[in-house]
Amino acid sequence: MKHKPKTNRGMKKFRPEHIQPIVDLFKTWMENNKMEYVGYDWSKFIWDSMFHAISQYNHEAFDILMEYPITFERNDFELVHLAATVGNLEALKKMHEIGCDIHCLDGHPLRLATDFRHEEVIKYLKENHG
Repeated sequence: MKHKPKTNRGMKKFRPEHIQPIVDLFKTWMENNKMEYVGYDWSKFIWDSMFHAISQYNHEAFDILMEYPITFERNDFELVHLAATVGNLEALKKMHEIGCDIHCLDGHPLRLATDFRHEEVIKYLKENHG
């Protein structure tokens, strides 16, 4: 039986000091484009990095990651939901600007922002409804 690698989805708290090494690794990989990790899912690496940048309000890391070609289609609803849940208006706006659906799943991000009382996010979502 193969050992299933652990993921970061079960972490209780991601420490901010972990963000920069992730960003540095990603920048190095993008600049050199010589790393060959057979079978490694780079889209998961990017998505996980974005997840932590949004949840930790690390706008510098988020902006750096946004400079590279990232496909949001597979997981955009999860990142939009995360931004609404934690109240990260800046990340939500940037994702909206590049075309992410901020009202996905029948307005679920608005319900999350309301549940967590993020007034600025609620206002933005209402003002930019479809």
